[in-house]
Amino acid sequence: MGKWAKYEKKHKKEWEREALFKAWLTSNPNPNSDVSSYCKVCETGLRSHKSDLEKHANTSKHKQQACKVDKRQLPLPSFATHTTIRSVDHLTDIINSFNDNEQTTSFRSQPPRELHLHRTKCSAIIKNVIAPSLLNELIEDVGTSPFSIILDESTDVSTNKLLAIMIKYYSQKRNDVVTQFFIIY
Repeated sequence: MGKWAKYEKKHKKEWEREALFKAWLTSNPNPNSDVSSYCKVCETGLRSHKSDLEKHANTSKHKQQACKVDKRQLPLPSFATHTTIRSVDHLTDIINSFNDNEQTTSFRSQPPRELHLHRTKCSAIIKNVIAPSLLNELIEDVGTSPFSIILDESTDVSTNKLLAIMIKYYSQKRNDVVTQFFIIY
């Protein structure tokens, strides 16, 4: 044994801002645990040594868990694109109340878990996943067809100036003239 006893390292908040850790690392929510770091993806406690955290990020278990998506969350942002984003807050509460009332798991391989999808996450999914996909579809649909651009400039309640851009074109898929929202600045 060495001259000095091993000391316990504490979880550092600055690690949570690093690119490798920011998606999954947090301090351990269990104060009685002997480890002070926690992986939100794997739902396990981790020793607060940076090298251990880096090793954990490269494990196959962590990578598989990070790739898994809660399939119940996928339709909700699509629903929110047709309604207000605030409705997602209420919708997830309703879905979770059904899970609380349901005692049987006959149609599921695992017991019901709470669904966590609110405005912030929903907005990010719409902005970073759904919008680019819809834009690619629009560009593909327009192709080399002639089109016109429709501009609408307005000011909202908070005195922010907005510029909405629409595109009008003949869609070969729909065999009709279509006016489609393009972007807002």
